[in-house]
Order: sequence, then structure tokens, then C-alpha cells
Amino acid sequence: MLEMDECVNLYVTPRSGKYRTVDTVVHLDCLAASETVEGVKARIEAEYGIRVARQELWLGDAKMENARTLESYGIQAGVPAFIHLDFEAGDDRITITLNSTCYPRPFTVTTRELERVNYLVQQIVGPIWRVYPRDKINLYFRGRRLDDAGNCIPRLWRYLVFDGAVIDVEYLPAPPNVWPRCRF
Repeated sequence: MLEMDECVNLYVTPRSGKYRTVDTVVHLDCLAASETVEGVKARIEAEYGIRVARQELWLGDAKMENARTLESYGIQAGVPAFIHLDFEAGDDRITITLNSTCYPRPFTVTTRELERVNYLVQQIVGPIWRVYPRDKINLYFRGRRLDDAGNCIPRLWRYLVFDGAVIDVEYLPAPPNVWPRCRF
């Protein structure tokens, strides 16, 4: 185990387009300065359960190469380092799992569709469950609730949901005396 003054504390934030944000989405504690960029991706996958092998990591305006080490980019132990992850590398897909005793069914969207994910959910579950205004759809990622279903949620990007990640959808129908349920 490395001593604290031998550690690199790495913060990974999203890089791309209008989704760029200062919010930290990944914190990797106590990396070795000799760790490769490929090793950093492996740590993200191991600790956060998200595949990032095909994504690009950036330090400023420089794309980081997999085989190079953190120290080769001037990242030093004892100094917090901030790098960025490019969400738009590739056409990555996200699995949406509809958790309902009424009609559980997975489907997929791309990263570019995430801002419309609530609309997509409504389009898919609507013909099956006949979603009504009083109904709720809660979205979860790794057990963490993302936002109210009534909103358009570009904030999903802050949770690093991309490339094989799974979003769980909890469908909460209004009480039966308000709306009829599960019509096919």
C-alpha cells in the first residue's frame, strides 16, 4: 500500500460539449504515479462498474495515450490531478431496465439520447402500461436515484452513465382507484 505522499488522487470529469461540467464524477484515490492510462481506465471499471476502455481520457487539450504513465503527463504524487473523460468517443449504448411486476423489459439508448431518456421511457412503456399523468417513473443508477421522471435529465451525464451501464426504471403507477392499470 502506498503512503499518502506517494499517492496520486485523480479526479475525472466529463469533457464533451454542452455536458461539460465542473462536477466531479469519478474520484480515484491513491494511484501510483507510474500507473498507465490503461490502468486508470481499469480502476474506473473496477471501482465504478463502468466500461471505459473505448473512451478517451484528456489532460487539458491533450488526448492521453493508453500506454503512457501518469507521471509522463506531469501528474505527481501528493498533488490532486484533474483529467477529463470524453463521453462522445464512439456510439455507446445504455441499457434501460424497466423494473415492474406489470411488464419488465429492457431496451437501449445511446449516450446522445440520454437527455431524452424520460421521453423514450414514456414512448416505450406508454403503449404497454398506459402511463397517466399521476404515474411516476424513477430512474436509478447503481442504486442511486437520478432525478424525478417528470424532468428532462441531462444530469444523468454527471453520474457517468454510458457504454454498457444499466439504468433501472422504477415504475410507480397511481393508485388503482385513480387510474386503471396494466391494460394490454
